[in-house]
Amino acid sequence: MVCLEASACLLLQPGGLIRLTDAIGTTVTTLSGAVWITQHQDRRDIVIEAGESFTLDRNGLSLIHALVTSAEVAITEPATGEQEPAAKATETAPGQQAA
Repeated sequence: MVCLEASACLLLQPGGLIRLTDAIGTTVTTLSGAVWITQHQDRRDIVIEAGESFTLDRNGLSLIHALVTSAEVAITEPATGEQEPAAKATETAPGQQAA
């Protein structure tokens, strides 16, 4: 897995979940596999595959879910000053209940 220093790299197992809170401006890049992203009060279904990125465009809870196979993702926070509160991320293993 290759990841830039300013990014957090995570390997999600199928069904694995990352929860981001108040992370507007954070960029999610899929290095392998595919992930589904949903954001608080957003009706869109965002699916990104290997080599694609998406920048979260709202605060509240955002979920990143590995589809079908495992997925490697890089989470890059915005440059200082672009984001009000610090983003909080938690990872939930498949079959584990999110807190």
